[in-house]
Amino acid sequence: MPKLNGTENWKKWHHSMKLQLLSRRLWEHVEGVELPAKKDTETQTVYNERLATFRARDATAKALLASNTSHSIRQTLGALEPATAKEVYDHLKQHYEERGFDLFERVWTEFTTLTFNSKDDLEIFCYKHKHVMEELATIGFRIPEGVVGYQFVQFMSGRYPIWASIKRQQFGNCGDECPSIDELISGMARILRKEEKMKPSGREAALPTA
Repeated sequence: MPKLNGTENWKKWHHSMKLQLLSRRLWEHVEGVELPAKKDTETQTVYNERLATFRARDATAKALLASNTSHSIRQTLGALEPATAKEVYDHLKQHYEERGFDLFERVWTEFTTLTFNSKDDLEIFCYKHKHVMEELATIGFRIPEGVVGYQFVQFMSGRYPIWASIKRQQFGNCGDECPSIDELISGMARILRKEEKMKPSGREAALPTA
């Protein structure tokens, strides 16, 4: 689990921390779940026990957040003395989440440096490509669908030259109805499945060729 150092690793830290809190069913405390109210059917003793459990879980979430930050950030949190896990999270998000130009610069750099070569895993690349497109959209920067699709075809041209050539011709004649990025990725997924089926099994690979 990486420790939060600042804006430079907020994204990676936030992703890892959210997964850890979700796995422990503590994420709701970060989102700000309210103190449980006393039910009409329960005794004060039962309610006090339930309230104590809730506060213990919130304290656990709060400790996880704080302990996975750098020494200087923990010192800042200690001075603030946040009462709940949500207060810790809100402070960290306010000060270290990427915003404005820093966010745009990182996402744009990821987009412009995307590469795909013969050694890359096709499925992982498609995931990365889609993720970067979604991030660009969230900051209000939408690249025309046709440009995104054509760029994707160009990425694939090294490993799949025939497929890419066919798709380039389609883009040249498609007018306003060019293949969408989802259609292109689905097409590549079908190719990937065919490649997997054509791979020899371990036993077949071990058989002599002569």
